[in-house]
Amino acid sequence: MNLSSTKITICEVLRRINDRNQGNSGKEVEIRKLIFQAVEMAKRMQYKLLEYKKDYDKDWWKKNPDYEKDLKRRSENGYKWGK
Repeated sequence: MNLSSTKITICEVLRRINDRNQGNSGKEVEIRKLIFQAVEMAKRMQYKLLEYKKDYDKDWWKKNPDYEKDLKRRSENGYKWGK
């Protein structure tokens, strides 16, 4: 999940929330766990919707102007995800 999307999708919004909860406090750790759970659910929903219609989300999402910056930050050592 240390990726980035070229579009502002549900998973990208959850990644941004995760970006803002990189500390070690109990609250931030719990938030990261919940975000991880939500991303897994969103991905399962995405796969199911694709079964029904391959291009269901065509033109839904805005472009992510911060794609490269997000990808770089999330790939750095020490980035926390889900724990």
